[in-house]
Formats: sequence, structure tokens, C-alpha cells
Amino acid sequence: MQTKAVQTWDEYRTKDRARRLTPVNQAKTRARMQAYNAQHPERRAATDAIAKAIAKGRLVRPERCTRCNRKTRIEAHHHKGYAQEYRLDVLWVCKSCHGVLER
Repeated sequence: MQTKAVQTWDEYRTKDRARRLTPVNQAKTRARMQAYNAQHPERRAATDAIAKAIAKGRLVRPERCTRCNRKTRIEAHHHKGYAQEYRLDVLWVCKSCHGVLER
């Protein structure tokens, strides 16, 4: 049996998803992403380089974090920076380890 709080949470999630998918909010999100990408072109280029390398098979995303060995969604951490010569030089870490490394 679901409690009222769970039902309310499910309803909230449903309404929030519908709100995010409205054309106005999608346009705002797109504009915000374009502004970020314009301010940080080197980060965007590094992210794109990783995605292309994975798609072409030059890089393989591991299943486990190289720092804590947890099996979860793994992210690429550009530990040497975003310069072109270091774009594919990444550490494969989980989201929590990535946050620690970014600080």
C-alpha cells in the first residue's frame, strides 16, 4: 500500500517532467547550454573528443571507477586539462569521485 507522501512524490515527479518538456522550458534549457558551451569551448571540444573516441572504439569506458572500484556510471575526468594534446588523457571515475577530484 502506498502512503500519501509517496503518491504525492509520484505526482510531483510527473508534473515536473511535464513542465520541463514544455517548448518554453526546452528553449530556455537549450539557450542555457549554448551560453555555457560558448563560454567554455575547450571543455565542449574535450567532451566531444571523448564521445567520438568511444564511438569509434579508440577508448573504452570501464565498468568500474578507477579510484574507488565501485561499479556504477563512469565519467571521464580530464585531470591534465582540456588542451588538445590532453583531450583523450582521462581518468575514469564515478560521479562522487569526480566531484572530489574537481575540488
